[in-house]
Formats: sequence, C-alpha cells, structure tokens
Amino acid sequence: MKINKIFFAFVILSGMLMSSCDSFLDPRPEQRLTEENMIANPNYAEGLLLRAYQQLPTSYNFILDVASDDAVTNKTAASVNAMVLGGWTSSSNPSDQWGKSYEMFLYINKFMQIVPSVEWDWKSKDKNKFFAKRLMGEAYALRALWGFNLLQAHAGLVGSQLLGYPIVTTTLSDKDNLKLPRNTYAECIKQITDDLDSAIVRLPLTWADGANTDFNETQGARNVNRINGLTAKLIKSRVLLHAASPAFSASGYTWSQAANAAAAVMVDKGGLVDIIATKSKDLEFYKAYASKEIIWASSRIDAANNANKNEWATANFPPSLFGRGETNPTQNLVDAFPMLDGTPFNPSLNNTITQYAGRDPRLGKYIVYNGLSFRGAIMKFADDALNINAPGRNVNASLTGYYLKKFINDSIFIDPGKPIVKKDQFYTYARYTEALLNFAEAANEAGGPDVAVSGFTPRAVVNAIRARAGITSPAYINGLDQAGLRGAIKNERRIELCFEGFRFWDIRRWNDKTTMKAPVNGLKFSADNTTATVSEVQLRDYKDYQIYGPIPYNETLKYDIKQNDSWQ
Repeated sequence: MKINKIFFAFVILSGMLMSSCDSFLDPRPEQRLTEENMIANPNYAEGLLLRAYQQLPTSYNFILDVASDDAVTNKTAASVNAMVLGGWTSSSNPSDQWGKSYEMFLYINKFMQIVPSVEWDWKSKDKNKFFAKRLMGEAYALRALWGFNLLQAHAGLVGSQLLGYPIVTTTLSDKDNLKLPRNTYAECIKQITDDLDSAIVRLPLTWADGANTDFNETQGARNVNRINGLTAKLIKSRVLLHAASPAFSASGYTWSQAANAAAAVMVDKGGLVDIIATKSKDLEFYKAYASKEIIWASSRIDAANNANKNEWATANFPPSLFGRGETNPTQNLVDAFPMLDGTPFNPSLNNTITQYAGRDPRLGKYIVYNGLSFRGAIMKFADDALNINAPGRNVNASLTGYYLKKFINDSIFIDPGKPIVKKDQFYTYARYTEALLNFAEAANEAGGPDVAVSGFTPRAVVNAIRARAGITSPAYINGLDQAGLRGAIKNERRIELCFEGFRFWDIRRWNDKTTMKAPVNGLKFSADNTTATVSEVQLRDYKDYQIYGPIPYNETLKYDIKQNDSWQ
C-alpha cells in the first residue's frame, strides 16, 4: 500500500559475525531501533503505524467466497478445498487471523505509547498537535479493525459463555503475564467500539483540503489512502451488526444500536440522494477510484509495477482469453439474482438456455455466463470437445459453467501473441452500499420494514439499491412483511457484496447451518447449446459447531486458553 510515499523497515539485525580488531568471532553490537530512536525520529515512529497499514490486504484472493456457497475454485491443491470438504481444523485454518492481528496490536500499541513524546513538527506547535491527533485517530481505528477481524474469525461458545479474544491494549514484554484468558465477546465489542469512537472524534470524515495550509499538510487530501472518520463509522456499524446477529445476540447488543450506527454513516454521506442519482455506474466502483461509492480504498495497487497490473484478469479470465479461470461462481449464486421487475428468479428455469433473459442487470456485471457479450464477443460454454471454456474441457476451465467478472477489468488484454493492455487495480476496504445494507437489515429487525431511523426506512433503502441496479419496479419489495423483507435483504446483501468476503461470515452470524452445509451446483450446456443441466459440483462438509471458528491449535498448546466448543 502506498501511504504518502513514506517507507519504513523495522529491522533487527542480530547474531551477525563480523571481523574486528579483537576477534573474527566477536559479534557486532545489536543494531536495533530503540524507543529513544523512534521518539527522536518521527518517520521511525510513524513506521510502527504504517506496518499496521501494510499488512492489510491489497488484492482480492476470493478464498472466503470459495469457502461459502457463492463460488468454487478449479485450483485442486487450494487449501480452501480441504476446508470445505471437512478438513477445517484448528491447525489448518485458511481464515485464521490470530497471529497477524496480535502482531499488529504490538505495533499499534507501541505507537500509541510513544505518540505524546514524539515531536512531529518542531517548527509549528499547531502542526505538531494536528499530526498527533490525526495519527492517534488512525491508530485507534486500525486497532479496532484488526480487533474485529480477530473477533469475527475466532469468537465462539465455550459452554454457555460467548467468548472473544484476549484484549491487549499495552505493549507486553517477556516479563509480563502472557497467559491471558479470553475476554468475553461483549467485552471485545466494547473495546472495539470504544476504539472506533476515539478514532471518530480525532479523524476528519473524509480527506479534503481547505484554506489552512497546516491543516492540509496534516489532514488534507494527501492522506486519501488512509483510514478516515467515515470508515470508522462504517466499521462500527459492521461490528454492531455482527454483535446483534443470532449467533452472537447473547452479547446483549441490539439491532437498534446497529441501525443507529449505520444511519449515522448515511446521514454523513448524504442519504439516498447519491445512490439514486448515480444509478448503475457505481456498481463498477472497482474500476473508478474516484467513485462516490468508495469510502476508503488502497492506492491503485502495483501502479509502479506493470508486471502485476493484470493479476486478477490472468487469474480469472476464461482460458479462451488466456486466463486460468480460478474463481467459479456457483449456480446457487446465479439463482439469487432476481428478474428485471424485481420478482425472484424461478430455479425451475435454469435447465434452459434462456434463463438469463430478463434478469437483474447486476448478473451480467458480476458473472460471465453462456451467451453474455464479453470483450466484444459472445461467450459460449457449450460442452463440445473443442470448447476449452466448457467444464471439464480444460485444466483452466470453470467447474460450474460460470466465470468471475466482478473486479475484472474487461479492457485488459493478456493474449501473449498481441500487445498486452494493462490497467491499474485497487482494493476497496469500505464502500457506501455496505452501510445501506447494514442499516436495512438492522432496522428491519428492530422495527420492521417501515420503521424510520434518522429519516430512513429499510424498505426505502432496499428499493433505492435495487433501483440503482436497474430493477424496474418496487412492487415486490413493497408487498413484503418483516419476514419477507428479511429474506430480500439477505439476498440483496449476497448480490451486492458478492466476492468481497462477506458471505462466509454472514451465513455464520445468521446461524444459518442449513445454508452453511448445503452442496453447491454448477451448470453444463449440451454440445448443441440447446439445453442445460444443473448438477452438484462440490459438497460443503461443515459441522454445526463451525458456525464459530477455532482458536489456533498452537495457542492451546502454550497454555490453558479456552477452545471453542467441539474444536480440537
């Protein structure tokens, strides 16, 4: 991640044998940055914080999507395949966040400890104050983000107790008690939301320049790639939605709290005006770094490294376009896209070649299907021996009869026999539609489809999202009661946020064991492309207790930290 062109290396050189005037074997003194070094040099000090940024993802790998019912992968050796087929264990866990999160806590907590002692700008007391305030705000927000990642992956039931992770807010040394018990889930939520509140009061909602030069240098547009106040508010809505959900509701947090947190983002972002006015262009927010949909994103990744600008296309294009076709959307996901008039799709039609006609326009924006015009050509997945895109006809062919389109810039060319066309890529950490969906779900659960929170209602929000997508009528949504709207919101969340890593965790926080364990399907078209057959392509061998993730096995060997129920 590019962050204000500041680069930091936290280097420890130890055990080096160097020649000296006394002895060839005399070691050179350890060269390590001390706390005094970091306090004396603001670049060194800020490097601690930047480490917590640099370990955030900057590329989509779609592992959690493949672990859900939205996708499979044709990479037979991928660890996620073992995970979904019964091999998810406490010692083999592709969703593990434990070690990395605690490493980030170490950097962040040390940074927060020394901030008051660092002279960020010796020439201006005001700038020094602005720097310290902003950087502390970022530190609180990043600690909350890493904390929630940790909680989401490892919280769970131990008997009747809902436990989270051991909370660490100071820098620990080997002289401290490191055998920390797990805090309750509710205590972790409070720690995370307290950190977010501390960030919100210190950070501007967005990074924008004003008339004050000192302010611009410390809190202006130059910081656009850093976490901002509006992101902190969005994360707070995400955290409280998680806490209010069925699998975690014993925490005592409520749907109303989650709805209010999401509404606060909507008020600051302009409500439904932007989403309705911008229509479908923001459905492809990942192609436009300046999209109004984006609240926080990384800089365009690998912008200085042309070799990786085509990474996502190379991994996911169909083999006829010289791609590896790795991420394969399922028929289950395709069936979730409604008709153009907003009514649900009838799965009995998916044995026809016309099943894609008259569907939600998002289907053609997110998924490459048989008959779709893609890259100036009609894609054909008929099962004949010469069609390398058809399931089973090529090692890089999709297993499901579908290919990923979302996040893939279709103007990229990777044909080795022609000039390569490359495009910048970037990773989005927070976007507005998540806040809208967080609000719709929480507010509907708290008071029903038409309850007003800060002037917004769940039904109006869902209709706005669907209108932007190109759905022609609100009639279906307008006819739903609370239970019906609950299902529609879950479906909208699945569609809008597909391939963004939400579905795996959503199924679990909803305590939806049936969906979690259901097999996933794909589609094959006949050789003459006149009929289609749906069939199971992969099992989902999850156990009921795997609604919650495990504490890493290695941690349980160190001391008697409590493991979540049924995990070994």
